[in-house]
Amino acid sequence: MDCLLVGAGSVAEAYADGLAASTALRVTGVCDLHPERADALAAAHPSGPAVYTDLADALAADPAPMVINLTSHAAHADVTEACLAAGRHVFSEKPLAMDAARAADLVAAAERHDLGLGCAPITPGCDAQRHARALAADGRLGGVQFAAATANVGRVDEWHDRPASFLDVGPLYDGAVYPLALLVAWFGRVTEVRTADAVAAWPPAQRDGDDAPDGLPHVEATLSFSDGPVVSLRASFYVDHRSREFYGLELHGDDGTLYLRDTGALGAPRDAVTVRGGDREPTLAPQPQPRCSRAYAAGPERLADRVAGGCGSSARASARRGAHVVAVCNA
Repeated sequence: MDCLLVGAGSVAEAYADGLAASTALRVTGVCDLHPERADALAAAHPSGPAVYTDLADALAADPAPMVINLTSHAAHADVTEACLAAGRHVFSEKPLAMDAARAADLVAAAERHDLGLGCAPITPGCDAQRHARALAADGRLGGVQFAAATANVGRVDEWHDRPASFLDVGPLYDGAVYPLALLVAWFGRVTEVRTADAVAAWPPAQRDGDDAPDGLPHVEATLSFSDGPVVSLRASFYVDHRSREFYGLELHGDDGTLYLRDTGALGAPRDAVTVRGGDREPTLAPQPQPRCSRAYAAGPERLADRVAGGCGSSARASARRGAHVVAVCNA
C-alpha cells in the first residue's frame, strides 16, 4: 500500500528503516514544514518519494491511500482530521489528540467514512508485554488488586535534540500513554480517576530558563479499571530517565506479583519479566521464543493489513484505545 509520511522529525527517523524495508508499505511522499528534514527522510527511502512542505499540497498531489502522521504531539489531531477528510486511512503517533472530545470525533469520522485509523503505541502487541499478560492471566498471581506503573520520561533535553514539543505537552501525553495503553488492553477501560495531583517539579534546565514550558512536569494519579486493579501511576519529567524505574509496571495479586521492566519496549530481553508466587523469591520468566524486536513500522503495516481485509471495527481498535487514553490523561 502506498503511503504519505507527514512529519520528518526524530520519530520519523525511528520509522525510516522499517518503512524502507517494508514489503507492505511504499513511501510515495514525505511532507514537513522544514524542507531539509523532508529531503533527508526522503533520501532514506528507495522508492524515491516526492517532497512537500504543505499538507494540502501533498494530499492534492499524492493519491496514496494511507497517511502516517508523525508530526509533533499537539499537531496530531489537525493533521489526522485533514487526512480523514481527504479520504485517507491514517496511522498516528501518540497521542491521538490532546483533547478527549477531539479524539472521539476523529474515531467517529473514521467510522463515518469507513476509513482505517490506527494509533501508537503498538507495544500491547509486542513480545514482552504479551508474555507478561499470559503469565498474569494464567492464575498464578491470584486476584490482582493493585498495580504500580511509572513513566519517568526524565530529562528530555538530554536525550532529544528538539524537546519543546515534549515539554509543552507534559509526561502524561508523551510517556504515560505506554503503561496506560497496556493496562487498558489488559483490564478494560478506566472507570474513575480516583486521585490526581501535579507537582511543579521541573528539571534544572527548564526551571532556570526564561520561559517555563506549558506542560505539567510531574503527575501522580490513582485509577480504577473496569476489569482489574486499582493502579498507582506516576509520570514525570523530573525523575531521571536513568533511574531504576523507567516505564516499569508491577502487578500485585493475592498469590504473587509480576514485574514488567519496560511497558514501552519493542523487544523482549531475557530480564523483561519477573514473577513471584506464594512464598518463593522473585524469579526471571524469560520470553520462551527467540527475541523479536518489532519495528516502529509494524503499526502502519498492521493497519494496512486490516484495511485490506475491509475497514471493520478492527481497523480502528487502536484508535479507540488511544482516544480513551487521552480521556484518562485529560481527567
